[in-house]
Amino acid sequence: SDKQNHSIREVFEKGESVYRETETPFGPKTLWLGTWLVPLKNEKGEITSIMGVSRDVTETKLTEKKLVDQAKTISEEKAKDEAMIESIGEGLIAIDQDGTIIAFNTEAEKLLYWKTEEVLGKHFREVWQLVDKDGNVIAVDKRPVEQAIATGKTISSTDYFYTRKDGSKVQVGIVVS
Repeated sequence: SDKQNHSIREVFEKGESVYRETETPFGPKTLWLGTWLVPLKNEKGEITSIMGVSRDVTETKLTEKKLVDQAKTISEEKAKDEAMIESIGEGLIAIDQDGTIIAFNTEAEKLLYWKTEEVLGKHFREVWQLVDKDGNVIAVDKRPVEQAIATGKTISSTDYFYTRKDGSKVQVGIVVS
């Protein structure tokens, strides 16, 4: 084939080994062959012939394709999730079990005066405090996040305020599950 001829010419021109993976019809199915073409030289260093060694790499290629397809699917799902998070008309903040902020949408930015890139990866207590209507910090064991983690139950409340980046406070509805 033209690809094989090109590879052979390349070995003669460069004087170096070449590796190619090619899709090859083989009876009723198609195989992927990994082929090394190696120049064989005489005592003067001149290429006199080329040795080719091929092996079936079909399973490897199929696995690579599956991984690429899975990565594409994951990327598409992530894009959908991010679009959904951004389209919610409420401030949405997601934290993992360690309290690290893993999602922070545009409405949350407007609500707390922080930019997403400033808070992602930080522990939520570095970003805001939970306070009561008088500005008193809520004890750790009374906070909805800690109660949900401790009990495994969904906790919701509208009795609390978050401190904003500028120190002011804003009343929030909290649902932790």
